[in-house]
Amino acid sequence: MTREQFLKWWNPDRYNWVFQSYKLALEHSAHFDIWWDPVRYDWVGSSWALARCCSEYFDTWWDPERFNWEHSDELAKHCSRHFRKWWDPKRFNWKGGSHLLAYYCSEYFDVWWDPERFNWHDGSSALAEACSKHFTKWWDPKRFYVTEESLRALIANCSDHLDVWLPTILDNSEVLRMLVPLVVANVDKAKKALLTYTLEGGEDSGRTQA
Repeated sequence: MTREQFLKWWNPDRYNWVFQSYKLALEHSAHFDIWWDPVRYDWVGSSWALARCCSEYFDTWWDPERFNWEHSDELAKHCSRHFRKWWDPKRFNWKGGSHLLAYYCSEYFDVWWDPERFNWHDGSSALAEACSKHFTKWWDPKRFYVTEESLRALIANCSDHLDVWLPTILDNSEVLRMLVPLVVANVDKAKKALLTYTLEGGEDSGRTQA
């Protein structure tokens, strides 16, 4: 819809702001300056649409008191360049947005990182994939959620720290199977990791010592 067409169609007094605010952001972000009304806009149900489609107008619409923080995962994904303006660790939706912080806001890692609030279940893979340079800050073998996805992320992005994380997951046979190629490619680090595992009482330590 062109600007002229939108102006002819638009009637803020007749528009259904309660149920269709999000459509304005999704379909008419180019005309944001015409339709935007912070009082009428449905912040509760449509905050996500502002973050997703109207980030270029962030300074105009942003209101931390009105914004629905349940939708703050959209801020992390689509408004990362405005991170320092919207970031609030007490309000952020850690459950739904931890992995997006890792993926899209890694440059601000030292600002947002909180191991107590971070959703390790959904965000471990993202840490390994997007925040590998901060590995020594976030690695916690008791919290890191090991799945095929997160393991592959470790292999692909955190091989420099193989001697740190490998000993903590050697008890899993499936993990060992997937790790073979990496171990072969990093023999020295693997030997160090295996030695550490043995000295710390791994399941094969008795047989090794014998």
